[in-house]
Order: sequence, then C-alpha cells, then structure tokens
Amino acid sequence: MNEAADSALEAPKPHPSTASQFVYSPDVDPASSRFDAEAKTDAAPGTMLAAINQTLRDEMARDARIVV
Repeated sequence: MNEAADSALEAPKPHPSTASQFVYSPDVDPASSRFDAEAKTDAAPGTMLAAINQTLRDEMARDARIVV
C-alpha cells in the first residue's frame, strides 16, 4: 500500500483540463429507468450526513470494488 501511495505521489500531475473525465461512467446513464425505485418513507427523518453514510455503507457492502 505504501509503495502504491509513494508511486502515485511521484507520478506526474494530470493536466487540469482532465479534471472532469471519469466523474461519471461512460457506460451507465444515471437517469435511466434502471434506477427507478419507490421512495422508502418508513425511516425517521435524518441529516444529510447520516444519509450519505448509510448510502456508503449499503453500496460498499453490495460491491467490494468500492473503496473510499
């Protein structure tokens, strides 16, 4: 892990014009009907931070490739 981090730090910095590349998948349309779902209203209201943390937990449990 340390070797990979050192290698990344030593690598040349990307050109600023590439900053928006790979933000979204070129293969998946996030607005497609594939992601339609009924809203779950059985949970108590919470904060945005709690919602983000829960989403990260759910998605990381679902897909081991997700690393934060």
